[in-house]
Amino acid sequence: MTSREIINEMKQLSNAERLAIVEEATRLIRQEIAGSAEHVTKECLTSAAKMLLHDYLSDEELTVFTMLDGEEFRSA
Repeated sequence: MTSREIINEMKQLSNAERLAIVEEATRLIRQEIAGSAEHVTKECLTSAAKMLLHDYLSDEELTVFTMLDGEEFRSA
């Protein structure tokens, strides 16, 4: 169905029915955008972690603070 056909069909509906369709379409678009953003973010973080893995395995300066992992933390 083309956009023009959809619009012509919507002309046969009440304003309330048209609004319900627009709201549902908007919800679907938002879900798709949110899902895409999550997927892209996860891919970017995974890629960055893979690129830095060698550095973290071989450069002690990047991991020096991990020796404090077992220490108790207390804020003032």
